[in-house]
Amino acid sequence: MCIRDSSYLFRETLLLTADVRNREGRSFDTVVHGGAEIWFFDAMVLRAGLDVGLVTMGAGLQDDHWQLDFSLETDKALGNIYRISFTVRN
Repeated sequence: MCIRDSSYLFRETLLLTADVRNREGRSFDTVVHGGAEIWFFDAMVLRAGLDVGLVTMGAGLQDDHWQLDFSLETDKALGNIYRISFTVRN
């Protein structure tokens, strides 16, 4: 599998990412993923992306001692997938 990744940080608040992969070494069968996240005051983040043509999005809040993230991913077989995570830091 060949993977090409790239990312670009714009003004230290907007991160753009993309990767291209070919499945099982076949150059004609490629998959593209892309996304962006923007930070506000180093405390809140909004995220959006495409995963094989399906939409993903999310948001997060953080402090020095904790982080809370929420995401939504569309799936053809399962429908919408919601994910919540909470992290505590020492």
